[in-house]
Amino acid sequence: MNDMEGNPGSEVEKVANVIADPGRRRDFAANPEGTLTDAGVDVDQLPDGVRSTLFGLSHEELDVVSRVKESLDQAGVSREDQAKIF
Repeated sequence: MNDMEGNPGSEVEKVANVIADPGRRRDFAANPEGTLTDAGVDVDQLPDGVRSTLFGLSHEELDVVSRVKESLDQAGVSREDQAKIF
């Protein structure tokens, strides 16, 4: 078990991985909770405001979030610094 398991940060990272995958992103837009549960995300660990915001995003908005994350990864921005942005 890694240090991040069981805390909201690890679950948010899992959500980011779901959103980064185009097929899963499409599924997430249609059924956020089911898609996250299928991906092994403990939805109950997500803070209510984060869950509400994520579940309210359109497919197009999810695409933008994914593109920002991808550009940060490509620029070599650390996960820690990315977490400060998101």
